[in-house]
Amino acid sequence: MPSTNPPPFPVTTLHTEPQHIPITIPSHFFPPSPQNDLHPPLYHRSHPLLTHTPFLSWLNTLTHSLALQKTSKNHPFYADPYELKSIKVNHINYFGRGENARIGFVSMDAEIKNSSGESLPGVVFLRGGAVAVLVIVEEDEGREEGGGAGEGDREQWTIVTSQPRIPVGTLRFLEIPAGMIDSAGKVTGKAAEEIKEELGITIDAEKLIDLCALTEQMGRGMEGQGNAETGMAEEKVEVGMYPSAGGSDEFIKLYAYVHRVGKGEVKELEGKVGGIREDGERIVLRLVGLKDLWKVAARDAKALGAWTLWRGLKEAGVI
Repeated sequence: MPSTNPPPFPVTTLHTEPQHIPITIPSHFFPPSPQNDLHPPLYHRSHPLLTHTPFLSWLNTLTHSLALQKTSKNHPFYADPYELKSIKVNHINYFGRGENARIGFVSMDAEIKNSSGESLPGVVFLRGGAVAVLVIVEEDEGREEGGGAGEGDREQWTIVTSQPRIPVGTLRFLEIPAGMIDSAGKVTGKAAEEIKEELGITIDAEKLIDLCALTEQMGRGMEGQGNAETGMAEEKVEVGMYPSAGGSDEFIKLYAYVHRVGKGEVKELEGKVGGIREDGERIVLRLVGLKDLWKVAARDAKALGAWTLWRGLKEAGVI
């Protein structure tokens, strides 16, 4: 018997466009009313979430994947396809305050069922994409900055950051530089920006090596393996690494960049302090041998992913 208890707080139901999926949002997560900043109205015609880039990307990707169920008899759910019935927003974290506030993280439940009443797990922590860069440091011997490197020819280092990561419960988490992709979606520009902020190194964004894209290209057309077998190539899932696909939409685009310094300057990078203090960043740089990264930063999925793809692409002669 359904509960007759009223919800603990008012909610507003909107509809996504053009899918017309009902989405319920607690009214206290709406921007304040211009007439009364303390008590936002109970009914609203729109919400910033409906134009939030990560939400739109997630919704478009999911609805496209659901539509593919009906296009091929080989699809595992062809006989009884699933449908997105509704979305319930549980919480919204905003970055900033006042007019500068923007949506940061969203917790929501997606109701997905088929005609038999069977459902799929739909808890989503929405945070959008990010970029991470494996910065490979070499002493300059006249080669061009940013390009591939002869790994067997010279000693190589990489830079990891040591910084507080409160969700993990540590003040000294070792990881490669990373940052969230903003609403503009300028991935390589964002990667270069993060390197400048965290490492103090200015790089040429055009010379970043897209490890995920190169690996994806190698996997296309492989009979009986990977995307060719699963049909995932037909979907619109972002090319990147998904560290927690069971609960979050977050994807990380992995890049590499070869940074060459003058002879004897490598060790000067050790112990430098970076980050934007106004944003709460407290970053100390650590220099480690590239060959040892998998051991030093073993807790960092970004480091392990980038290091593995770099080595795989090197062995395949792609870079």
